[in-house]
Amino acid sequence: MKNRQIGALFLRPKGGRAATANHTGETPLRKCLRLATSAGDINEILNEILREATLAVGAEGAYALSIDPYDPGSLSAISAYSPSGSFNFPHQVPIPTTISGQAKTNRQTIIVRAPDSEAFGQIEFGQVVEAVLAVPLFARSSTASLNGSVETAQGTLTFISQSKSTNFDEAARSTAEDFAHIFSMALANAQNELFRRTTLIDSLEQISTYIESKDQNRREHATRTAQIAAKIGEKLALAPETVEEIRIAATLMDIGYIAIPESILQKPEALTAEEFAMVQMHPVISYEICKKLGLPDPILELIRTHHEKLDGSGYPSQITNNEISLASRILMVADAFDAMRCKRAHRDGLTQKEALKQLLIEAGSKFDPEVVQALRLVVEERALDYIYGDAEAA
Repeated sequence: MKNRQIGALFLRPKGGRAATANHTGETPLRKCLRLATSAGDINEILNEILREATLAVGAEGAYALSIDPYDPGSLSAISAYSPSGSFNFPHQVPIPTTISGQAKTNRQTIIVRAPDSEAFGQIEFGQVVEAVLAVPLFARSSTASLNGSVETAQGTLTFISQSKSTNFDEAARSTAEDFAHIFSMALANAQNELFRRTTLIDSLEQISTYIESKDQNRREHATRTAQIAAKIGEKLALAPETVEEIRIAATLMDIGYIAIPESILQKPEALTAEEFAMVQMHPVISYEICKKLGLPDPILELIRTHHEKLDGSGYPSQITNNEISLASRILMVADAFDAMRCKRAHRDGLTQKEALKQLLIEAGSKFDPEVVQALRLVVEERALDYIYGDAEAA
């Protein structure tokens, strides 16, 4: 699917996987309805609903398609299932010339059986099939009408048979339509949750930007840290979802400064022990703000631990070594690197080479050596010059 990566992050359950276990006496339809309204991994939920639908209809394979956002004349597969695992489903099909496309366009279920003389199914499936049952998937649109919102066909659930003994009848049609309704519901719930979470992140990022705008020394620090951390994560070949988690955490890690008096944040001279203790609470405050708004656990943990150190000298919890995840170690290094680059009231900002040298000195004690070496490669490749607008390299 070609969604923003953030979608995968926010639709991931806090426990890690979708709850697909059957409850005692639960029918397949009731199970799928429960899944459709649960806060789980949307891909796992859709796959499980499609699996149950395929078995209930008696098909030898099925796949779900939705309008391709990059090619409105085509449908793209978002889920597929074959009990035998032997059917090769297409990734994309044209709407005008396929059975699935007709079901979507006509907004009605279509059952087609193979003519005796044609290689039926070649156009859509690239192989011969005996029967096809295609059910449109509907989405409720907010477009105003006299009757309120309207439903638009956003794709299809398409079931196939390669056996002459399988005959999609009216009972199969009714069952398929029931599961298609639940599948559409799951998609709608996921899209609504994604929109809510994305809007939430945008709002939090605006607050973070506002906080930084009041401090010349920290202006755009979070944005730069996010960019640096992403470069390190990519250099270490982290999964794109993990890189995105780090990027989001970096953007929001300092939102807790909103609770710290401005007189402390803007103080030109050294802070007192009491004042510094207040500043050290900002990761916890950031964590609590984002937790109440429902951000996923991996991002929350990164926000809370971005000032920890491997030797336990960090804050707020003084955790050490194996207690600190690789993602958090990356954020720690990126945050420290940009902080050293920034000008402060009591010192000038360091060059990239000088900041990197300091991190190399503390690699193995305070910072992860592998992460620091990854940053070294990024700096040597001059991949950060665009961030700082300078031509200086290590």
